Amino acid sequence: MHPLDIRRQKAASGRLFAFLGLLLAALLANPAAGTGQGGETVRVRFVPDGDTFVTTDGRVVRLAGIDAPETERRDAPAQFFAAQATERLRGLVLDRDVEIFGIGRDRHGRIVAESVLTDGRSLEEMLVGEGLAFVYPHADGRPDRTRRLLDLQQNAIEEGRGFWPGVLSDEKNKILWEGNAHSLRFGPAEGCGPLAASAPGRRIAFGSLAEAFREGFAPYRECRSPFNLQN
Repeated sequence: MHPLDIRRQKAASGRLFAFLGLLLAALLANPAAGTGQGGETVRVRFVPDGDTFVTTDGRVVRLAGIDAPETERRDAPAQFFAAQATERLRGLVLDRDVEIFGIGRDRHGRIVAESVLTDGRSLEEMLVGEGLAFVYPHADGRPDRTRRLLDLQQNAIEEGRGFWPGVLSDEKNKILWEGNAHSLRFGPAEGCGPLAASAPGRRIAFGSLAEAFREGFAPYRECRSPFNLQN
């Protein structure tokens, strides 16, 4: 190859590496980047619970990849730490701007989005890291983001933040829990319909409730939740 061509090739390679370096830096600086969709800035006017908010134009946004204890409903009392989780999210976003990166919609028609404060902090990461929400993995979630959330959850468990000490130590939760390795959901070994319907080869028994969460499983919503400490 002619020396001039070699120099041109090296220069092109250098530009490529520089571009990739800038792209990586941008992704690290913005935890919601890389979702495949552009962000949108919205204003929050209402916060019904610890993982949902309503925008000023009436849209309901569900924080992607996490779940918080349920607030009181007509047929069920509030779950453990629901009030604290709701109050924390309210303090972070109410009457403030939030940038959302939409992933899709859930079965209730809510926008599922990765949500970031104006200072660049991820709402999902903050809530999980403080022990106010747990990881709820989905097939369409980004693996790197899920891994980051699971690491934050593990730290919250180890350091006893938020709801973890109460949930993991409660006598009602010292039962046999089993999970479905395909769906990454878990529930009580007895009396959980979706678990009973799963293929035997996919069922995994956990030594403790903490182990189920550490392995990256989330509770079945159709079965008794470990956050229902009142029954």
